[in-house]
Amino acid sequence: MNHLRDALLNAADELEPAQAPPGFANARRSMRKALARIDGVPSATLAAVLLSEGVPRLAGAYGPQQAAQVLAMLADCLSQHADTPSARQ
Repeated sequence: MNHLRDALLNAADELEPAQAPPGFANARRSMRKALARIDGVPSATLAAVLLSEGVPRLAGAYGPQQAAQVLAMLADCLSQHADTPSARQ
């Protein structure tokens, strides 16, 4: 699973500046710095917090239908890789 997570995180680094929303690089850098400062919190807890903060923002920015489509695409991508040996790490 860590391999899949790393692949998903690195994929955004490949975005062309024209494809990324305004301020993406700065916001991502800030988020990564904040996450790096968190100590002693389990990964599952961090994931839950990020989702609880991110999903409402996603829906607010794009509307509930488009946010649902994005989440469905993510779920589909994750489920396609769920049975691969590298996804179980």
